[in-house]
Amino acid sequence: MERPQFIHYKLETVLKIEKVVSILYMELPLTHTTSGESHNFWELVYVDKGSVVAATKKEEFLLHEGEIIFHKPNEFHSLRSSGQIKPSVFIITFVCPSPAIRYFRGLHTHLPAPLRPLIREIIKERNATFGDQFLSTADHRPSFKENPILGGQQLIRNYLQILLIQLMRSDTQNRIFSNQALLNDHLTQQVVHYLEEHLYDGASIDTVCTHFNYSKTYLCTAFGQSAGMGIMQYYNRLRLEEAKRLLRDGSMTITQISDKLSFCNPHYFSHAFQKYVHMSPKQYRRSVRPD
Repeated sequence: MERPQFIHYKLETVLKIEKVVSILYMELPLTHTTSGESHNFWELVYVDKGSVVAATKKEEFLLHEGEIIFHKPNEFHSLRSSGQIKPSVFIITFVCPSPAIRYFRGLHTHLPAPLRPLIREIIKERNATFGDQFLSTADHRPSFKENPILGGQQLIRNYLQILLIQLMRSDTQNRIFSNQALLNDHLTQQVVHYLEEHLYDGASIDTVCTHFNYSKTYLCTAFGQSAGMGIMQYYNRLRLEEAKRLLRDGSMTITQISDKLSFCNPHYFSHAFQKYVHMSPKQYRRSVRPD
């Protein structure tokens, strides 16, 4: 009898938590306030008791018991007590490079009751694994318990991933992307908007990736699959279309247009324009302004 051929199916990972920076559960004094901070990783704040005010540069959010808020990487934010009882808060900060994590940008919502035990499980695993509240800084490395519980670190990651995925599943505002293609399209639209806003700033792959907090490999692949061309190729087309407009306007010289659009020099600008339009900037200007 012929033996069946088995296929190894690679399971899809929607969200992957790579690192955890802090896991804190604190009762705050009534006068608690912070001057604010920003960092290059995500922060989740959950109010277990009382109320707090979470603020960004743009707005303030009053969080009551059972509410949760996310701060994206590099977003300035602060926290202060609000109310007549000392608030208790759970804060976890983490690194997640997965594209789907963008769902949580600006998310402030009520945490469904069935998901709250997941936070308790994270705290429980932290307490069974580490000797104190988990807070990793340049001059402080969290200590492990003498006999840490088996798999505690992995369960912390798993519970957090489950919490985030279940939050996405409970979405009622259609913020979720149903497949990778839609996610790529959404990300590409955002990149295009960024490039249009920085038409005169000489944007680069590095500045785009830093702004969106994605690796070059992922961002370039996602953009290419959606737009059918590279990010810089698209950006150059935007700049050259703007050059055509400026040439039609006639108020600037070719050198001024080259400088305004941040080309490295007029010769390179003319070469790129010739390749794109199939005529030189001077020829194009004469063709649209025969006078």
